[in-house]
Amino acid sequence: MIEVRGAVPIPSPATDEAAALMVLCETLLRGTGTLAQDEMETRLSDHGASLVVQRSARWLTFSGSAPASALGDLMSVVTEMLVRAEHAEAEVAEARLRLTRQLSLARAQPHVVAEQSLITHCFGPGAALRDMPSGADVTSVTADEVRALHTRCLRPDGAVLVLVGDHNPERTVRFLDSALGEWRGASVPTTLPALPSPVPGVRLRHRPGSVQSQIRLLRCTVPRSDVAFPALCLAGAVFGGYFSSRLVTVLRERYGLAYRVSSRLRDTADRLSLVIEADSATEATARSYGTILSELRRISDDPPSSEEIDGARQYTAGVMTMSLSSQSGLASALLTALLLDLPIDHACTFPHRLSAVSQREIREAVDRFFTPDAFSGVVIGDAQALSDPLAALGVRSDSDAPV
Repeated sequence: MIEVRGAVPIPSPATDEAAALMVLCETLLRGTGTLAQDEMETRLSDHGASLVVQRSARWLTFSGSAPASALGDLMSVVTEMLVRAEHAEAEVAEARLRLTRQLSLARAQPHVVAEQSLITHCFGPGAALRDMPSGADVTSVTADEVRALHTRCLRPDGAVLVLVGDHNPERTVRFLDSALGEWRGASVPTTLPALPSPVPGVRLRHRPGSVQSQIRLLRCTVPRSDVAFPALCLAGAVFGGYFSSRLVTVLRERYGLAYRVSSRLRDTADRLSLVIEADSATEATARSYGTILSELRRISDDPPSSEEIDGARQYTAGVMTMSLSSQSGLASALLTALLLDLPIDHACTFPHRLSAVSQREIREAVDRFFTPDAFSGVVIGDAQALSDPLAALGVRSDSDAPV
């Protein structure tokens, strides 16, 4: 088997084009001028190959797998979708209807509501719409707009292709050069306005009648390439990154206040952030939020011990090692390193960087990134029940703007 991962940069991920980009991804594999959709599917399925297209605000990505003998068939479909995708009127109309329904269902999910509210609160409404456009925006997308976006944006400038499997790299590169030879043209670069920095503070967003609450706190950090990142990674793991971490132990295991709790580093909007999440019953929300604040203060007053650091180090290194144990995981790790402008061997060398982190460096990361007053965030829940107890903890209410 050969695993294929590819990414094409989208040079114009403006808010008003997010919906068109979503429709574009839905119709890339729906037929071209020379290959109908059923022919594309047959060309893949006859050889046990697969191909999936996804999108983010900055990248169009595709992932596929095939027997080594069927690499030619897989790449012929990739070339077809990149060069000759038709985005026919009927396919665009069907994609609009399907996506509108999916967005309507997604926006009814509490975790999606919380995520969109967090991004809007921290970075403005435009940032949330880049990732998840409104159903109305999707409904207004035309086939001409999708085709124009494809022509302007899906170009090889800055594109990345990763193949992992038992093959001859030099021969494979020559084959790919020929297979993708039709994909030409330079994209039109545009400058995306930088998003504002989040203003510290937490808001209560009213969800009438909700019996559960979602707590979401965010703190922007440093990029993965920064020298402080390994220490930050371990500090986050000790705080709430896995089942033996402090926040999980206290909030869920000891007091039973939260259904789900975590602290993790993730890419949010256009930067890396430390995000703390907890889902709690309405009657336990204020105590859950107060406990999170207490644990943030405690990790500064009582820094991670050597035992806690060793546990977090073993867990983090183990997760990364397991992710590389399959061809699929290795291919995805390589693509991630390339897209984040990290060394190509980042996934292999990062566990060694973790082992070199000192207790002092972790203390410095805690002092720098875990100050409670530096977090921005939202609490989504029934404001009638939560306004007063959360106000005592410094949370302002936006009850006049229900989610």
